[in-house]
Amino acid sequence: MEKFENGQRKKSKEAKVIQASVNAKELRAQLDAYEKEKSILLTLSNDLTKVREKADLINLFSSGLNGFFYITHAVISLFDNKNQTYSLFLINPEAVPIKHQMALPSFFRTRFPMTDPLQIVCKFEKN
Repeated sequence: MEKFENGQRKKSKEAKVIQASVNAKELRAQLDAYEKEKSILLTLSNDLTKVREKADLINLFSSGLNGFFYITHAVISLFDNKNQTYSLFLINPEAVPIKHQMALPSFFRTRFPMTDPLQIVCKFEKN
């Protein structure tokens, strides 16, 4: 009976060592992801201080965020909580999947309601 209990303790210790190894690998992966995120944000922050033109700003977001997310284009919108609308502020026209680029100026003049599906997603992400 004593040999059986010793065998069980040994197996229990081995299982704990294996679990600790798995936990260490998961922790390392989380730390690596955090370090990558921190590096991208620091680079973006440093680059942001050098921006002087609106075109440079949208290009920074278009290219800088690509290191962290897969994106095809970037858009910056202005939100008007008083009137419950939002409008386009900046867009990268070279990367926009709009067939009729001539329509872009009208998009900048348009005030979209905050009940638009995009706004609903933004509210969800904010909370």
